[in-house]
Amino acid sequence: MARLVGNGVTDHLQRLRLFCSGTVPATIIPSDTYINQHTLHCAALAAGSAADAAVRVVRGEAACGAAIIRPPGHHAESNTAMGFCFFNNAAVAARAAQAAGAERVLILDWDVHHGNGTQHIFEADPSVLYMSLHRYDRGNFYPGTGAAEEVGRGRGAGFTVNVPWDAANIGNGDYMAAMHDVVLPIAREFAPNLILISAGFDAAEGDPIGGCCLTPECFGNMTAQLMGLAPTVLLLEGGYNLLSTAVSTEACLKVLLGEAPQPLPARPSAFGWLAIQAAKKAHSRYWACLAGAFPQLHAHALAQAQLRLVGSGEGAAAELEYADDYEEEEYEDEDEVEGEDEEGMEEEEAAAADAEMQQRWQQHERLSADGQSRHAWCT
Repeated sequence: MARLVGNGVTDHLQRLRLFCSGTVPATIIPSDTYINQHTLHCAALAAGSAADAAVRVVRGEAACGAAIIRPPGHHAESNTAMGFCFFNNAAVAARAAQAAGAERVLILDWDVHHGNGTQHIFEADPSVLYMSLHRYDRGNFYPGTGAAEEVGRGRGAGFTVNVPWDAANIGNGDYMAAMHDVVLPIAREFAPNLILISAGFDAAEGDPIGGCCLTPECFGNMTAQLMGLAPTVLLLEGGYNLLSTAVSTEACLKVLLGEAPQPLPARPSAFGWLAIQAAKKAHSRYWACLAGAFPQLHAHALAQAQLRLVGSGEGAAAELEYADDYEEEEYEDEDEVEGEDEEGMEEEEAAAADAEMQQRWQQHERLSADGQSRHAWCT
């Protein structure tokens, strides 16, 4: 494991052995990460199972794979356990896959919490593309990492992609739009040899912690879309409603076994659209598929979205009205969109829209600070 993941793992392993044996009090393990005499054995089995599934798929012994494992892993840093995670299962699986011949590995993390450990392990590595769809709430949702502007560093700049939701009640349409606008275009350009899904199901409807409302069909759709790009392996991460986790896992396994899911529309809420635009803007300099994806037209639409978000008290109805606009604006014929972009906006209109956007966004921030912001509800 130390050879696969890197520096710090050897010391981490030794500390866990001491903690699990009771020889040394587990004083440096965070209080939210429980440990007993069986923890090291279970965590090693989880990481090893993830690696085994990935290697078998890379070698062609299976078309796809799934590791139904506990404990989860995406919060674990290379030298630190945290957030119920002891070893970073996805990181171990990615390195094992590369050792078996996969040159480029994509990790999509759809757990409602950001995978800080996975991001940090690969943030300087252009051979592993880490993408995450997660609640962020402007840094106030655990673990507080995963802003759109966190894009990687050094040679890995552009190979960390975050779509951070700043609200609860994010739904199917938001995730489908993020897949359509951000995940799939970048993934196609990256051309992975293997896709690993950090499949947390705490964004599912009914989860007591995630506060979102994805249905099993949404998870199945995302799985199917990824399978169209490269061999795919699903690794279980978080989930705090046993029924929601079970039926969502089942939906993904059915797709892995060849069952086609029912398609879902890509219609984001206003909060969802803002997160998608932030990710596109952060990565427009790194990926050809996003070059020029944030023109003045988008600044105007952003102003209009925020106007409706904090406007005249229409609440959810205003956001659903905006979602209809998004569908017409973003998914119409590409040639027609290009023609509209070439026409552009008058400079005066763009300046006025930007000024109004800033004014309304400041109002929105004040309302959010008072706990009064109108979050979008699932549809």
